[in-house]
Amino acid sequence: MRPLVCLLSGGRSRRMRQNKAGLYHGGLTQAVWLSRLVKQVVGPRVLELGGSWTEGDSFLDTGLGPALALREAALAGALGWTGTIIVLPIDLYRLESTGLCWLVRETLRMPSVLVVDQSPSWATFGAPVEILLRGPTGGSLRALTSPLRHLEVPKPLEDQFRDSDYPWELPPTVSVR
Repeated sequence: MRPLVCLLSGGRSRRMRQNKAGLYHGGLTQAVWLSRLVKQVVGPRVLELGGSWTEGDSFLDTGLGPALALREAALAGALGWTGTIIVLPIDLYRLESTGLCWLVRETLRMPSVLVVDQSPSWATFGAPVEILLRGPTGGSLRALTSPLRHLEVPKPLEDQFRDSDYPWELPPTVSVR
């Protein structure tokens, strides 16, 4: 069974000075670019959480943060009632099919939160839908995912899982318009 991938498209980034989902990546918005990559590698089950930037399904949340949005989506049945979800923040501008395949394979083997540069990347994880149904009613992604195994990203894949919070951290293929 293929996992459902949730893209956290959130809201306006103070550091980037706009919503990261709306940055342009090779002529497409980042949200559309990442959604297409996921569909190509993982399959058609992609849900955008927090916005409506992609060409596919979205779940608009109450604006109280990604952990609560994931729980709201789970309780509403938007994630299905069983199976695995993979959560990706929208600002993975360097993600490639190799990194995404590795993440899917590893998180299907065992629920995990990624560790990049020896630090957990709380918004990048794979887990059963049930964890969201049983999880805390609010709080942070860290609180929600803290029981998960910490999965160290292999050195050759690390750059693919580094996010960009400031305009000067963006790769050359991404632009602010």
